Amino acid sequence: MVPNPNDEGVGPDSDQKINVSAMAINEDSEPQEERLPGVVHMEAFKDQITTAERYMLFSSISALAAKLSDLIGRLPLFLIVALFYVVGTVVETCATQVQHFAAGALLYQIGYTCTLIVLEIIIADITSIRSRVIFVLLPNTPYIINTWISGNVTSAVFGITTWKWGIGMWCIIYPVCLIPFVTIMAIVGRRASKAIPHEIEYTPSNGNTRLQMFADVFQKLDVVGVFLLTATLSLTLIPLTLAGGESKKWQTAGIITPLVLGLLIIPVFAVWERTTAHPMMPKYLLRERGVWAALCVAIFMSFSWCTQSDFLYTVLIVGFDFNIADSTRIASVYSFCAIVGGLSLGLIIKKVRRLKPFIIGGISLWLIAYGLLFHYRGGTDTSAKAGVIAGQVLLGLTGGFFSYPNMAAAQAFTKHEDIAVITSIMLTMNNVRVALDNAVSGAI
Repeated sequence: MVPNPNDEGVGPDSDQKINVSAMAINEDSEPQEERLPGVVHMEAFKDQITTAERYMLFSSISALAAKLSDLIGRLPLFLIVALFYVVGTVVETCATQVQHFAAGALLYQIGYTCTLIVLEIIIADITSIRSRVIFVLLPNTPYIINTWISGNVTSAVFGITTWKWGIGMWCIIYPVCLIPFVTIMAIVGRRASKAIPHEIEYTPSNGNTRLQMFADVFQKLDVVGVFLLTATLSLTLIPLTLAGGESKKWQTAGIITPLVLGLLIIPVFAVWERTTAHPMMPKYLLRERGVWAALCVAIFMSFSWCTQSDFLYTVLIVGFDFNIADSTRIASVYSFCAIVGGLSLGLIIKKVRRLKPFIIGGISLWLIAYGLLFHYRGGTDTSAKAGVIAGQVLLGLTGGFFSYPNMAAAQAFTKHEDIAVITSIMLTMNNVRVALDNAVSGAI
């Protein structure tokens, strides 16, 4: 059963101020393929960094970033990953070869990924469970506008300059948007350090020598566990992505070998996490059924959505005879409706102080939305077109109804000191769906 979200956050009213800054950060932190689709038309670039590899990078970095945020603090980590973001963007802008651009994209992805994680952790730190859904969604509100104007903005940028400046301008905009956020966090952190200095300052437990400090940090970051997790995800999920629905590939050694090795590493990872002093996931969470339920919802919700969205744009044009402009807008309806629905539900949750009914109700409506999409799966008549649009609208609204409360529910089972860990694990589970999605949608 989902706990009653009544716990109060640890911060006074700084959460509203931080969310305003986070909205500005989110506005210029969109993945570059969304901001500048012309960049990813480079076939060589797509060969260098596949979608699967990027999501595996996201998954492995999530766990390490959560550990680092507990070890060195939220703000120092945020500044470090912001530097990765800016440097990666600069490298991409100045790149003259595909390899250079790929290196910049790697740095950018690290910065972008860790920025999202740190923001989620900070919001969880300073808000109560009952108000968390609202404040988690606030940084995403620019998508309400971006859904409709992103194409026009991209066209305007390309009309006066090249794609290099379209990327490079964020080297200036992004640091400027960080100023209010960093200032507020520094002020709040300074006040907290005066109030509870023993909890803010990190001191190695095994001594003061550099070797002892390194060993202490190595153990607390659970580097071995992160490595095993990365190896497991990479060796099992990337082959699923590469093989997809092609039966011939499933018979090759290049697919079978890493898949078997990945499955063999899973028990090794489980044994390590069970015996290590600083496991990636605390043992009490492993025994909590509510956490496992939230993780399963995160995986299968993302998996089911991506399976239908992969070919939605093509189906709208070929199967429903929509024009390109209408197909683009309809394919973007989900993001718009998810934010609107989530914000509306967040206000309700703040009043009724319950999560479980909305999660169950959202999942039920989610199934109804898929029923509409299945029924109206093709046709050029008005009813078919209206049906697929209604299905996408309902899918978006219900996605906002239970995906964000699901994250809050998982955090409600967790002690405050483990908030960063459970947040990173939930985000990691969201990305496991990439391989599952590619395998299933490719087969279909």
